[in-house]
Amino acid sequence: MYRNENGDVIAHVRKGKGGKERFVTARTQYAEHILKMAGAVLPKENVFLTLPGKLQNHRYRGDFAKGLYYELARPVEEIPPEELYIMRKDRAGEKYDRAAMLEVSRQLGHNRVAVIAESYLY
Repeated sequence: MYRNENGDVIAHVRKGKGGKERFVTARTQYAEHILKMAGAVLPKENVFLTLPGKLQNHRYRGDFAKGLYYELARPVEEIPPEELYIMRKDRAGEKYDRAAMLEVSRQLGHNRVAVIAESYLY
């Protein structure tokens, strides 16, 4: 855990979804709490050695994704049309901030906005 030059709290995920390594920015409202929890761990040690088998990781990822999207998203009426993501089919016409979706997708290790639209924004 560390703070970047913008003051954001960053976690290094060594083995995330699909075994991918990535850096995740803590949501603003939880940053201080996360730093405090991680502070009990010596530098270079894992914060969590193992995770419980019954951990509802999909739910937590969903909560994180949705919350982060709404932290980052610009008001839809202020977004240029080429930067909008417009839903289709049963959600036709719903509009989202493509840039915020891409950042959330990167944080989760996907790098595809469609995954965020279909799985987390509802």
